[in-house]
Amino acid sequence: MKCPACGYRATRSRRTGQLYCARCGWGTDDFRPEVAKKKRRTARARRVDVTFLTVLALWVMSGAIVYAFYWFVFSAVRVERSAQNILLFAVALGVYALAGWVFRPEVDPEKLGMAGNMLIDNPFTLSDDIERFKLVFLIVCYPGRIMAGAVVGLFRLVGQSFGRKEPPPRPNR
Repeated sequence: MKCPACGYRATRSRRTGQLYCARCGWGTDDFRPEVAKKKRRTARARRVDVTFLTVLALWVMSGAIVYAFYWFVFSAVRVERSAQNILLFAVALGVYALAGWVFRPEVDPEKLGMAGNMLIDNPFTLSDDIERFKLVFLIVCYPGRIMAGAVVGLFRLVGQSFGRKEPPPRPNR
């Protein structure tokens, strides 16, 4: 349940069983409605500002990644700069970003190497090799995840600014 005063998630007291808000004090003796309104406005503005700065930083990093890939393909490898090759490059970057966003392998450090150490390969277990492959795949796909995060963050920022005024409620865990 959300707090009726500030919109923050209300918490149930284990001792008394009553609902209260940890942000504005609703449900307790020190509840002040004017503080709840002020906190609600400043929290929404702060969330949009942080999101904007995060998206801006992701776009700067994405631009650096795309420029590095572009330089490598068209300058270091010396591929001809034709419209077909540039379109193929853009499609390949889109697929790479999608793969980086979709595939997020979980690496278990306990299965990496002998004695819990990544430096020593354990030749007797297959799970060690699988975990090493997942780690390398995670490192290789991470720039694509940054590029996709910039695009997704931009759409979330636009949706938050022009769409719903309240963010969707978080599920209670």
